[in-house]
Amino acid sequence: MKFGRKSSVLVVLTLAAALLLTAIGTHSIFARASDAAVSLTFPSGFSDPEGVELLSAGENHFLLCGTEENRSFVLLLDENGQVIDQATVSAHMAYPLYREGNLSLVCPYRGTSKDEFGVGVYTYTVRRDRLDTKLFIDLPQIYVEERNDFDVDSAGRYYALHTPMEETILLFDFSGWLLNQISSSRGEFSSLAVSPDDVLYTLYSDESKLGVKVLPDSIREETQLGEPSLFASEIPRGGFRFLSAEILIDESGDLYDVQPDTHLLSRSAETGGDLNCAAALSSGRVLVKTEDSCADAFENGERIGTYGFGRELISLAADEDRAAAVVQGEDGWYFVPVTDDLLEEPDDSSQEDSSEESSSQTGESSSSEESSQSSSNSDQTTEIFSLSEAVRIDRDAQKIYLSANTTYAALKNMLRVQNGTLEAQKPNGVPLVSGYVMTGAVLLAKNGSGEVTDGLTAIVPGDLSGTGRLTQTDSKLLYRVLNGTAELDEASFSAADLDGDGQLTTADLLILKKELNKSP
Repeated sequence: MKFGRKSSVLVVLTLAAALLLTAIGTHSIFARASDAAVSLTFPSGFSDPEGVELLSAGENHFLLCGTEENRSFVLLLDENGQVIDQATVSAHMAYPLYREGNLSLVCPYRGTSKDEFGVGVYTYTVRRDRLDTKLFIDLPQIYVEERNDFDVDSAGRYYALHTPMEETILLFDFSGWLLNQISSSRGEFSSLAVSPDDVLYTLYSDESKLGVKVLPDSIREETQLGEPSLFASEIPRGGFRFLSAEILIDESGDLYDVQPDTHLLSRSAETGGDLNCAAALSSGRVLVKTEDSCADAFENGERIGTYGFGRELISLAADEDRAAAVVQGEDGWYFVPVTDDLLEEPDDSSQEDSSEESSSQTGESSSSEESSQSSSNSDQTTEIFSLSEAVRIDRDAQKIYLSANTTYAALKNMLRVQNGTLEAQKPNGVPLVSGYVMTGAVLLAKNGSGEVTDGLTAIVPGDLSGTGRLTQTDSKLLYRVLNGTAELDEASFSAADLDGDGQLTTADLLILKKELNKSP
């Protein structure tokens, strides 16, 4: 693919006008939502939290969690977003878990030595008027980095994937006592998740089938827990989580229906949205963040419209028939109830009709204008260039090198497309609009005519598995590549070549393990 390097003042003015119209539209959308929006105030010492997540706590209550450096907070909110109670802990939270009236803050830690690591779990009993009974348990030698490394069931039992015992999931009770274990005869577990109705789902490093196990109500030390049964079900791609007992979303933004009789999964929609910003109502309607300030609504696998919030959408949660969002703007953070008056229904057909009518009315004049515009657009420079030293572009290979944990929102602030617009796609072709930029993602520059004039493949050194982060899965995959049991595509090969010598050796594996050891 060859890309042009010409310029056009006309396109610059056109884009500026478009940006102005977008800003006006965004303001008007938020004005509609702001009637019910509530400004959020975080506890003292939290000025710019990360990992902010809204959860439903039932009975028209919500929980808002976040972390900043080595402190984390919880806010108990009523249905209108008013703070009922709050709590803080002196630990960095990876993510929260809520199940049956109990909130757990999952807080991995790492000491000064290589072998000093584990996960601390702070648990609160959530009541209507307060957060009660904080319990802390310390699980040493349990490695937690991602949501699918550690989960909890409705009885308060914790399931740990990365343990001192290879190919074994360890179960702990609410007090941290080692309760039981689930061993694999099929190789290493790569992911786990417990559904709201207590069904354990597992994925494997060397297995293309889904593990499913209905968990018993009572589990004791003497309980014989067999490994999950394997099924040729559709399998989530990358990380995944349950939005309800009936609906699951994966890292690609795909939605899955959970079959009530077999508990197997069937893909229902490709949203291209954000795994970490989605919610399901009791009606079956699903909301998924698909743009910075928007969430698409899906029913029965079909998109029915878009909710616009006018500010960056951070998190979504739903309780029965009630949904809410947390948004952030330059003027602060807000809790916004999600109501149907925010829903803009798709109008593709009328748009097409309007386009055809306009074309027929203008005739040759329109064609001449389009030809002129096309010629003008083809004379422009529309190329991706970097504003940050943290981003390196290799023009010979058409690759862009990014640090791990680089979000798409952050990347857009580091790049510019002169006289054009920037778009991104995940490796599977689904639009990338939020979350981490992963190895294999493609960044595209488009001119005013919508033509692609520049393209770069994202390389995140060390990210072989395509998550945008460095995890133990990456080191395991590189080990398999070195022993000849796995292969990599071109992008993942570049990500694995950490010493830059054009080949994969144990030197690359050692560098990757050093980087993993630096991770908190």
